[in-house]
Amino acid sequence: MKYQLIFDLATMSKAPTNVLAWSAAIAAIALVSALVLKLRGNTLSIPVKFLAIVAGIMLLVSGLMEFERRWILDKSKTELKTVEGVVITFWRNRVKRAGNGNAYWQWEGFSVGDKQFMYRTDAEQNYFSNAQGLKFHDGMPVKVSYLEVSTEGRVMNEITRLEAVVLFP
Repeated sequence: MKYQLIFDLATMSKAPTNVLAWSAAIAAIALVSALVLKLRGNTLSIPVKFLAIVAGIMLLVSGLMEFERRWILDKSKTELKTVEGVVITFWRNRVKRAGNGNAYWQWEGFSVGDKQFMYRTDAEQNYFSNAQGLKFHDGMPVKVSYLEVSTEGRVMNEITRLEAVVLFP
């Protein structure tokens, strides 16, 4: 059986880079706005200061996400587990977010043998989130590398690498 690489955290995680790009764009807008205001002899406005603060926070978040990515890779050297088999009970679910709005989290999950995996599809994160749009189905052969991560009192199997046999019509 020939597997196709779908996701590999070591080479495909774009979360830190995406956040860094957004922070750079916001910082550039703030900088250009500040320069225009200074050239006209005006003081910095509240929106320009706000943009600069947002860019700084996003830069910090980008750095933390990159730190997390490297921490995961280091942890993977000693604690990585792999399971190979077919997808069992693939599911999708929308969960209403807290608050009064109409926003939802999008979740997907599946099992391989006795290991269960679940992930948010609308999250910018280092672990697998199916941003690639892979169409999972029961019986699909996969090879999953994962870490057992304790979060909020329970253990989650976080996917760091996913390979699948993808049949194209």
